Amino acid sequence: MPRLAVPFVGQSYQHRSLPISAQTSKNWFVEVNKESPALSSLQPWPGLKLFSSDSGLLDRGMTIHKGLVYEITNQTLSSVNGSGVRASIGTVLGEARAYFASDGDALVIASGGMVYSYDGTTLSIATDTDFESPDYIAFINNQAIYDGLGSRFAVSDAGSLTSINALNYASAEAFGDELIRPYTVLDTEQVFMFCESHTETWWNSGAGTPPFDRVQGGSYTIGLGAGASVAHTENAVYFLGHDNYVYRVIGGQIENITTIPLSQVIKGYIMPEEAIGYTVIVDGQNFYVICFSEGCW
Repeated sequence: MPRLAVPFVGQSYQHRSLPISAQTSKNWFVEVNKESPALSSLQPWPGLKLFSSDSGLLDRGMTIHKGLVYEITNQTLSSVNGSGVRASIGTVLGEARAYFASDGDALVIASGGMVYSYDGTTLSIATDTDFESPDYIAFINNQAIYDGLGSRFAVSDAGSLTSINALNYASAEAFGDELIRPYTVLDTEQVFMFCESHTETWWNSGAGTPPFDRVQGGSYTIGLGAGASVAHTENAVYFLGHDNYVYRVIGGQIENITTIPLSQVIKGYIMPEEAIGYTVIVDGQNFYVICFSEGCW
């Protein structure tokens, strides 16, 4: 009897009309095998192993600085060493998600309109009166970039991430809407200014106050839908757009990478603006992961 090929290998693709597609792939990913007769196969997604625990608390974000993991749970900043042992450092007020930058010496945190600096000994609140209550921080060329009021953003003094000169403000104003988050990609030395309904790219020109200029032809008519959804690999930037589609910017071009079933799922979430995105490498492949559950925190 002739054999019938059944295409089991593929991604989750549940269409609203199930006869078209009702496929679900859980805890598996598609691996392309270019040198094999079987061009693709399903591989298991890696599991989790407990490294360190602070159960029952609100995770507001984490980063790596000087070989240690730093995490904010509830209002406490802690360090976690290579053995998973935690050490409490100090208080970061509020419940807003935290964003980090490091110049190799100091760890700087922006959260809920406040900026903190940790020098390895003391956690302190930045007191420069030229701050405009930033929620985000980015880092490039030994300078920090903060969101300001309206479409404005601030660039710190070189080598002093918590010092702002009032003249070092500019505006991401190609479309006149509000700036949400500055985001740096060190591989391309570009700064993405994510606004409500558009995105601009800037570069460190070294001239002017601040020494940044907008990239010609580097603006997109897609804004940012979730501040924490931005993440990048070595050659692409991913984010949830203001229209609740997932986008990728690669080689200066922006593309919608959302399948129809996935877009229908996202539109059904109550608060997609709280989505969190990150990238990870599994078996040499880059993945962008976006989570819409409070469990991501």
